[in-house]
Amino acid sequence: MVIEELDLDPLKAVDDDVDLVDALFSSVQSLPNAFLMESASNNLSYSGRFSFIGADPFLTFESKGRQLRKTSGNKVEESEGNPFVELRAVLVEFGEASHPVYPFCGGAVGYMGYESAELIETLRARKEDCFSIPDMRFCFYDVVVIYDHQEDKAHLSSTGFPESGINRTKRAKERFNYFKEILSKKAEMEEVEPVVGELSSNFSRSNYFEAVGKIKDYISEGDIYQANLSQRFSAIFKGSDYLLYGKFKKANPVSFGAYLRYDDFSVISNSPERFLSLRDGRLETRPIKGTIKRVSDGVKDAALMEQLKNSAKDCAEHVMIVDLERNDLGRVCRYGSVKVDNLKIIESYSNLHHMVSTVSGQLREGMDAVDCITAAFPGGSITGAPKVRAMEIIHEVEPDPRWIYTGSIGYIGFDGSMDLNIAIRTALVKDEKIYFSVGGGIVADSDPQSEYEETLLKGEVFRNLSRHKE
Repeated sequence: MVIEELDLDPLKAVDDDVDLVDALFSSVQSLPNAFLMESASNNLSYSGRFSFIGADPFLTFESKGRQLRKTSGNKVEESEGNPFVELRAVLVEFGEASHPVYPFCGGAVGYMGYESAELIETLRARKEDCFSIPDMRFCFYDVVVIYDHQEDKAHLSSTGFPESGINRTKRAKERFNYFKEILSKKAEMEEVEPVVGELSSNFSRSNYFEAVGKIKDYISEGDIYQANLSQRFSAIFKGSDYLLYGKFKKANPVSFGAYLRYDDFSVISNSPERFLSLRDGRLETRPIKGTIKRVSDGVKDAALMEQLKNSAKDCAEHVMIVDLERNDLGRVCRYGSVKVDNLKIIESYSNLHHMVSTVSGQLREGMDAVDCITAAFPGGSITGAPKVRAMEIIHEVEPDPRWIYTGSIGYIGFDGSMDLNIAIRTALVKDEKIYFSVGGGIVADSDPQSEYEETLLKGEVFRNLSRHKE
């Protein structure tokens, strides 16, 4: 592996106030399958310290149900099987030692859509889709830019994969020099202002109220304690989806943002929630359950934070999901190692306060990142409890597949490390349309009107930035 610090002075010379992450991404954005995984928050803890940029992967793996496809250059392999098994096989093929500082120096970057759960649990056949996108898509990147927000420095890592031996060393140097030259010059980004047309939902208000009623009936019958109900918005889209991502980032900085640019569609994610991270054998999840709006008045805003902190309903829901996550981590972690590091902490964002906990454990010997995913996917905060029955009910009451929404976006490194978000506050842009979903947990005393308004509140950033400009 070759890893060296990049000289950022040429980029700074263009503009002293330049956003260096944006400038670095702009240099590679025209290359195939460019991605940006970004911590745009002010949290400089380990989880919020790094952003990653890459493009031009040497391999792309994707699946739809059990139909698999691997693409490398002009070579395409199609087969049938379990995508999680095949994903593990590719990761094992390209093993690498971990870096002592940087959590990701190369590996698989992409997403798992919510429907990938059909390969983990026995669920009903999915509903008809209005168009086809892969359930899962991971691109394998041999070269990655690592931006350290704490040190305000960027490093370029080149692994040399997929070659081996002396050819790997040669490729690592060649690819390093190739990207170093590209990154030394800031490219012009698209300047076409994003415009989103009138929004429409796959739920009418009355149908949403009816769905809440059905879930509450199942709760009263003892089937579940809670289920997450979501609605999808869509609209005509024109302009730059990357500029739209930038608007979301500025409006609501988060630690688990992502922008994935593919030939056939783009993914914009402004997620505040971690699904799973794995580093040096420590597995962690940070579920969010419990939300309240923010206001500009400091005194009133503090009162709203206290209201969330002391809400019996939100606290009960939150502890329920924390228990679910403890159980999920217990499937792959050492006995007695799973613990709640932080319980019911309030985190504040631009327009919302969230209730967040951290659950962690030490991975058992013989377990890997894919085992962790299949033990916990999809996250309990966006399904309900018990998880499988809640997912069955979600399938019954929601009119469409969820696609990437409430799946997961992130990386799995060649060293076996991993960091994945929960794909909330996430939009899909395809064929001049934009799609995004918002949801909330339904419990026994949920009020349909309040729950409906909460979904609108959670989608507020999208709605405010997505209004059509005459």
